[in-house]
Formats: sequence, C-alpha cells, structure tokens
Amino acid sequence: MQTQADDDWTAKVHQWWNDLNDNRARRAERAELARAHRLTEIYLTPTFAQLRMRLGRKTERDDQGLALMVGVLAQVRDGHVSDSLGAALARKTGAGSRSKMSGLRFRRLLQAEGAEDAFQHLRRAMALLGRQANIRDLAEVCRDWTHPYRGASQRKRLAIDYYGIAASED
Repeated sequence: MQTQADDDWTAKVHQWWNDLNDNRARRAERAELARAHRLTEIYLTPTFAQLRMRLGRKTERDDQGLALMVGVLAQVRDGHVSDSLGAALARKTGAGSRSKMSGLRFRRLLQAEGAEDAFQHLRRAMALLGRQANIRDLAEVCRDWTHPYRGASQRKRLAIDYYGIAASED
C-alpha cells in the first residue's frame, strides 16, 4: 500500500529526474551520472549529495539504494512509459521475435546480490529498453533492491510482471 511518505518521495524523485532531463544547464550533470560505471562514481557527485539531502536518506543501505537509483535513472531518456520494469523487459520487439531481455539475462538480474551488481544489470536493461522506463517503478525497484524485505518483494513483483507478459505473448 502506498503511503503519503511514499507519494512525497516519488514526487521528489520524479521532479529531480524531470529537472535533470529538461534543464539544459544540468546536461553535464546527467552526462556525468550516465557515464558512471561504478556506484562509487555516483557517490562522488554533487547531484547525489543534493538529492540525498532532499530525500533525507539516513543509512548506508539508503545510500546504496539511492546511488543505484541515481545511476540507473540517469540512463533513462523517456520516462513516460506505463509498463512496469518487468513487463517492459518481457515485451517482444516485434512479431515472432524475442523479449527485450532474455529469460536467462532476466534471471541474472533477479539474482544480483548487491547494489553494485544490480547497477550493472539495470544499466544493461535500460539499454535494451531503448532508455525508456516507468520512472516511478524503476525508482522504487532501485530504492528497495538492497532492503532485506522490500528487495525480495520487488524481485518477486518483477518476476510476476515479466513472466506474466512473457506467457501472454507466446
């Protein structure tokens, strides 16, 4: 169930992403984030520190999820997608074709242990999706990835969405 705090968090993240993408003065910031290959590079940016303060992140686990989110959302060019991440990855690219992300690669994403491993898999996922994603869904997946309870719940939801679409399109 979505709480008021979740809605506020989501609104702040969406505002941050829109500003990062629509503000010409911030293009260099987005480019710096998009070029990052490790989460450490994300931690060292002013953009991460500013968003961290705006969202009030307090623990190391919060920071890991936030850095993951910042790094992955920086890859997204079009955030006006209605499909969840799992559903978008399962969609076929054309008649008789394969899913945008293969089942094997999707299972590897689900098995990603930490934020750093997830970052690598999610960056690849954004490339496979043509840098298009549902910002709200993607932000929540990233935020919760390293959380001991919500992370498992997000992975389960990703799998249900992916395999639900994959089965319906076969």
